[in-house]
Parts: sequence; structure tokens; C-alpha cells
Amino acid sequence: MKALTFEALPLQSGDTLPAATLAWCHYGPPPDKARAVILLLHGISSSPQAAISPNDRPEFCDRGWFRDWIGPDRLFDTEHHCVLVPNALGSCFGSTGPQHWSRPDTFPDISIGDTVALQGLWLKALGIPRLDAVIGYSYGGYQAFEWAMRAPVPADKVVVLASAPRGNGAPADIQKLRHIAASLRSGKPGAPEQWIQQRLNTLERYGYARKLADDGVEDPAARLRHEAETWARQFSPWSLACLRAASVHFDIRRELAAGSNPMQLLWLQCLTDPIFPCEFGSYEKSPRLKTLCVPGKYKHVSPIYESGLWIGHVAAFLNARS
Repeated sequence: MKALTFEALPLQSGDTLPAATLAWCHYGPPPDKARAVILLLHGISSSPQAAISPNDRPEFCDRGWFRDWIGPDRLFDTEHHCVLVPNALGSCFGSTGPQHWSRPDTFPDISIGDTVALQGLWLKALGIPRLDAVIGYSYGGYQAFEWAMRAPVPADKVVVLASAPRGNGAPADIQKLRHIAASLRSGKPGAPEQWIQQRLNTLERYGYARKLADDGVEDPAARLRHEAETWARQFSPWSLACLRAASVHFDIRRELAAGSNPMQLLWLQCLTDPIFPCEFGSYEKSPRLKTLCVPGKYKHVSPIYESGLWIGHVAAFLNARS
């Protein structure tokens, strides 16, 4: 994983980050040697280690979360495709976030727009003048929607997987996460278990439990517990609160309904996803927007564990002439 630091990042709130670091993983050839350059944007609790590469150390518990999509003979063949996966601003896997501050509770509010703006600075610093595609999953889908409206560098096409043009969550969710973070920081009894339970609830809601049961795992509850404990040791609740706040304040529904996206956009949802239901409404009227409801059974994690239901639609969209 690599990282690049910028001296200052003006934020939409009016504040300025005195320094902003963006960390990323890179799969495939260098951008100038690739047939296509793809920007992949991860979910709210994921890392930038989206694929499995011999050059990657297994730093994060979710390493390879997008491996069915990236690699030899896959949709994004790493012999020809350059896939760049930045860690989101505010996350805790290398990019600047509240966990890096002496007082995490004073970290300034960031937005999805700020995250995309930093990605634009980073791509320009790498000498990448344009992208062939931007693909965002879940929280990364918010960023992909933002790219579709206000791309900091030109992008040919944008794909959104299991996400929405309005952020998920409520202010109460942010306060709960900040309370857990403060309790962990102060060593309050019971705080570690509260953080693990937060993750367990998320895994259940996302559809992991059904996947484990279908895989014939002998004790799915024990496996879920293990995964939740492993993740909880790596992820900062301060970061999750920061990212959730950016999500809560994200809303481009009016622009999307008006057809304001200047580039072609594919938006795929999962039929069984309780977090982002298949409700496209008036958005389908946009001339540059294509929508589709995928009949997956693994809820929010269907793009990861039922990739075969999704990849064909994305391939057809990316390969179609504009």
C-alpha cells in the first residue's frame, strides 16, 4: 500500500485539514501502461485491499473483498487493467482520519464531496488525466454518485453497486458511535463488547449469516463472532462515526432526478438488500442513467458473494459504445 500527503485540504464545511493523506492499493500495470484505468471505491467498513496480490501483505481482515472482479481472466484483468483503490478520507486504513488526532472528537466534519476532491488531487499528482471507469460499492457508491455529478478529473463511465443517492443513517447513529469510541478510549468496562456487538449486528444485517449457513459452516455464530472480533481490533469507532456523519449529510437526489449527471451512470441494486432497497422511482427518467435490480439472495453483500449476478451487467455497460 502506498500513501501521498497534501499540505492542506479545504473542506466544504469551511474548515481546512492542515494535512491530508490518501493511502491506496494498486493492482495491475502502471496507469500509462494499462489499456484502462479503473477507480474502485470501497464500503464504509472496508479496506483498500480489494484484491489478492502477491505484493500485498495481508494487513487487513477483509483482504480480497473484491477478488472475484479483479485478477487474471476476471472482469478487471490485472494484465491489462490498472485498478486503483483509495482508502476513503476519514477511514483508518492509511488515509487521514480522526484516529490520527490527539483529540479524535475534534476532527472536523468531512463530506463525500471532500473525499472525492482529495481523490482528484491524488489522481492529478499521479499524472492520471482521465479514468475509464469509476466503480463504487455501498459507501463507495456515494462517492461514485458524487463523481458522476462533479468529477474532479474526466471519467468515461460510473458504476454504483448497492448504494443510493442519499446517505444512510441518522444523527443518533453518529452519537452512538462516538459514545462507543469515547468509552473505549477511557477504558470503560463493557465498551469492547459493545463495539463487537455493533459489528455483529452489521454482519447479520448485511447478509453474511445466510452466506455462512449456505456454505455449510458448522457453527455460523462462532464464525461471525470471530470475524466481528477481528474487525473490531482493526477498525476505529472514531472513523466509523466520521464516515457515518459524511453519509448522513450526503444527498444528490434532486440532481440525479433532474438528469444532471454529465456522464453515463449504471446503478445496480440487490432485490433483498434491506439497506438500499430496489427503489429507483423518478431517477429512471435520466437519459444518462441505467438502473437494474439484481435478484441476489445475500442482501447487501450480494455483489461480493454473488458476483456472477452482477459482473455481466457491469461488463456490458462498460463495453458498450457511448
